[in-house]
Amino acid sequence: MGLDGWINTETLDVEDFRGKIVLLDFWTYTCVNCIRTLPYLKDWHHKYADEGLLIIGVHTPEFEFEKLPENVRAATADLGIEYPVAQDNDRVTFSTYRVQAWPTKYIMDGTGFVRYYHRGEGSYADTEKIIRFLLEEAGRDLSHIEPNSDPDPQWLTGSRATDPEEFITRELYGGTRRNIDFGGAYIANEEYYDSAGEVREYTDPGERKNHFIFLQGHWLSESENLRHARTTDDYQDYLGIKFYANEVNAVLDVEPGSMYRFRITMDGGPIPEQSAGPDITYDANGDSIVTVDTPRMYRLIRQQEVSAHELLLMPKDENFSLFSFTFGAYPMDDG
Repeated sequence: MGLDGWINTETLDVEDFRGKIVLLDFWTYTCVNCIRTLPYLKDWHHKYADEGLLIIGVHTPEFEFEKLPENVRAATADLGIEYPVAQDNDRVTFSTYRVQAWPTKYIMDGTGFVRYYHRGEGSYADTEKIIRFLLEEAGRDLSHIEPNSDPDPQWLTGSRATDPEEFITRELYGGTRRNIDFGGAYIANEEYYDSAGEVREYTDPGERKNHFIFLQGHWLSESENLRHARTTDDYQDYLGIKFYANEVNAVLDVEPGSMYRFRITMDGGPIPEQSAGPDITYDANGDSIVTVDTPRMYRLIRQQEVSAHELLLMPKDENFSLFSFTFGAYPMDDG
């Protein structure tokens, strides 16, 4: 199947699947959509593993640093995943199943026949019904296990407007691969598109639009990311976004064994405590700070309402490296 780097188990092969109801979850550890599905996967593992359900997290990376076994092992532990996870770094299994997005789930019966497919978040109750149906079809008595029939989390009011300035912000990428090679155009500075792979001094274009990153100062555009290109004594360089959401996350990288901090502001001041995500801290001056010590997704904003704001990420360190922003519009208690 092209899988290796097994976590939480010895190496598995096809014979280990025989007679099991197998759920393949194609995911990657910096994907916010994948992270949102994990509570349901962990619940199914807890309830049905002893009844014949085998969940395998097929970790297929989006970014190069997600290929490193030590990063995947650390993320699996931090996320509390106990079912088997295997690395699919060359996308062999990903391609075999013709997966097009993270997360994607396939469920196979005891003979290996695919009985269910779902792409993206949601349909959790329906997925559990399929799991239970296949286990009962295989002779398992599940009368002692209560299924979760809660409805899927719903987007908050105000996140489906037709005006692009009041529509949930799309995923934003910093690297030239998505912006230039694939034509995604996520950067507002026009000079970015003439400077692939180069250090350049950028001038803030001034106009703030939802769905775009804007740059000020010295930045290096690399294939997957934007890297701050100098060390400064103050916060004269920045990377900014105007967003419309109640949740903002950033995928950030750091060299092994090192760390850096950067200042982050919302609407010109520190992040209000009621809007601060778990990765926001405050220094002695009251400034909001993010400490990057692991390559992962950092939770920057978590607030009750969907609304428009402006974020500035202001590094002093040339190790600052941003891959992407992701956004949400779910209630705060969705996990």
